[in-house]
Amino acid sequence: MKENNQSTENLTFGMGGGLLQKVDRDMMGFAMKASAICINGRWYDIFKNPRTGPEKRSKGGRLALIRGDDGALRTIAQSDLKSGASLLRPVYRNGLLLKDITFDKVRRNAAL
Repeated sequence: MKENNQSTENLTFGMGGGLLQKVDRDMMGFAMKASAICINGRWYDIFKNPRTGPEKRSKGGRLALIRGDDGALRTIAQSDLKSGASLLRPVYRNGLLLKDITFDKVRRNAAL
């Protein structure tokens, strides 16, 4: 550096926080998104529908999770529930934890 009249006092190295802390939906294979919003007691569907990628359209509205006759899980509109209940259960509401679930229980549920 001395030969090129450069000072080591002006040299910095860095890696950026992204390499250390970037834990995102791609790494976790999971994303949580809103599909409906309640304003003054009325529910509105919210979703994305990009013109550049129609395959990226998300589901909108209040949703339910059911197990079909073939055993596969399916997401349907809550209003289309015919019998039984949705498999979805509230875990937190307005910042309050409603159900404390251990990670072992999450693993067991994921294996179903």
